[in-house]
Amino acid sequence: MPNKPIELGFKFHCLANHVYIWDFHPTSNQTGLDPVPTIEEVISTGEIVMFLANKFPKRRIWNIYLDNSYTSLPLLLELLRKRLGIRACGMVRPNSKDFPEKLTILKNAVGQLQYHFKSGIIVRDVGILLWFDNAPITIMTTIHNLKVEKSEIIRQCKRPNRKSTNAKRALAEFGEDYQKELQIMVAINDYNFHMGGVETTDQNRSYYDTQLTTFRTWFPILFWAIDTILINSYI
Repeated sequence: MPNKPIELGFKFHCLANHVYIWDFHPTSNQTGLDPVPTIEEVISTGEIVMFLANKFPKRRIWNIYLDNSYTSLPLLLELLRKRLGIRACGMVRPNSKDFPEKLTILKNAVGQLQYHFKSGIIVRDVGILLWFDNAPITIMTTIHNLKVEKSEIIRQCKRPNRKSTNAKRALAEFGEDYQKELQIMVAINDYNFHMGGVETTDQNRSYYDTQLTTFRTWFPILFWAIDTILINSYI
C-alpha cells in the first residue's frame, strides 16, 4: 500500500450492516487478485461498491452509506440506473469528478461563513450538500430530499474542540454550554448513525486477532477472514 513500511499489503473493502460484515473484496498493490468489472466514468473504488452491491437480493429497496474514498456522482447515478432500488449517501471529496464548483468555492471560505451554514445543489437527481459544522462537510445523496421542509432535525450537539477548523464561530454559538439543541440536516444525522460499522469491527478484531508472522503472502487474508467470522458469530 502507498506510504506503508511494508511493500506488499492488502486492503479489504467491506459491506457491513452496522457491525456485521456481509461481504468483502480484497485488493492489493502487487498480487493479481480477482478484478471487478470496469464501469465507464466510475472510479476504481466505486467499481468495487457496484461489485458488492450487485450481490444484494433483488426486488428490495437498499440504502448504502459510503466513505469519501468511494463516493462520486457517476457512482450514485450508476447505482440508480443499473440497480433500481439502491440509493446511496456518502461523504465526498471536493476534487471528485463532477463536484459543483460553487460548493468548492464556499468550502474554501472557512472563517467567513456562519456555524451550521448550509448550501445544496441537485445535479441529475443527486443531492450535493455543503454543511459547516466543526469543519466543512460535503455529502452526496440519493436517499434524502434536500427540498422538503423535513430535511432538518433537532439533535443534542456537543460543543466542539477549541482547535477545530471552525472553532471561533462554533464556540460563539455554544457559549458556556457543553451541549445544545441545534437543527442539523437529516442527511448528516443519518450518515453519522449508519456509518462506523466497519471501523467498529476493526476495533473488535484488534483486541484478540489471530495474526501471526508468516512468509506466505495469502496468510493475512486467511487470518483476517477467521477474525471476521468470529466477530460475526459473536454478534
